[in-house]
Amino acid sequence: MVRLSWFQIPVLDIERAARFYSALFQIEVVVQDKRKNHGGQIGILVDTGGVLGTLTQSDPTVFKPSQQEGCLLYLNADDEDLQQLLARAVAAGGEVLLPATQIEPTGRRGYLAWVLDSEGNRLGIHSLQSSEVTIFPGGTYATQKDT
Repeated sequence: MVRLSWFQIPVLDIERAARFYSALFQIEVVVQDKRKNHGGQIGILVDTGGVLGTLTQSDPTVFKPSQQEGCLLYLNADDEDLQQLLARAVAAGGEVLLPATQIEPTGRRGYLAWVLDSEGNRLGIHSLQSSEVTIFPGGTYATQKDT
């Protein structure tokens, strides 16, 4: 069985990243200094559904943000309109890399989008709802609006 245990999102400026993720997901981000324990500074993403998620500012030569390298992490927005999250991402200093995109023709699996966060990380967001939709690249069906 494969289960997600925890995740760390590398950041360059813990305070800026905490503001970004707090605004994006409308959650509390608790910043802690772990440098005395041979760590860095972390921002705990409080409402992650039982999985511990942190923003981590550490040695940037070892642990650095990336738009193209490494894994692509998708955070779940449940039933929130994906367009609202994308608007908050832009307002908080992020950039939309892939607009709200329908995963498959029926919409049963929901929608995904990619944003560039305040630190230069590419982040995936998944939601079951989106008021505007772009068809997944390579799809054969037309752009539509959710009703």
